[in-house]
Amino acid sequence: MKDLNKIIIAGISFFPMVAFAVDFKGFLGNIMSQLNILPAFLLALAVVYLLWNIVKYVQSGDPKKMAEAREVITYSIIFIFVMVSVWGLVDLLVNTFNLDGGGGSLPGGTYQGDVNFPTNSLPS
Repeated sequence: MKDLNKIIIAGISFFPMVAFAVDFKGFLGNIMSQLNILPAFLLALAVVYLLWNIVKYVQSGDPKKMAEAREVITYSIIFIFVMVSVWGLVDLLVNTFNLDGGGGSLPGGTYQGDVNFPTNSLPS
């Protein structure tokens, strides 16, 4: 039952994207603008998780809990470093090879254009 509730909530959250889409390009543009927020959201979530574990480390008096919090803090820092590095590498590749379709940059840019589809017309 809980899985069904999650599916319903996910469907309702994507409904405005579908309802306001005029055509397929608009629908893809809406999806791209929604997905462009995801890396910044995940980074913010990771930082909040790191800060939460720092608070747990400072407040815990038990050496076992302190060691556990220290391990989680270490993994959180590594995760944030890897995430920012991959984000920067992707941005570098997009800018180097001019793959940008009209928006989005490091950090958390927004989608600024239509999706460009190649046409099947051949030069005469």
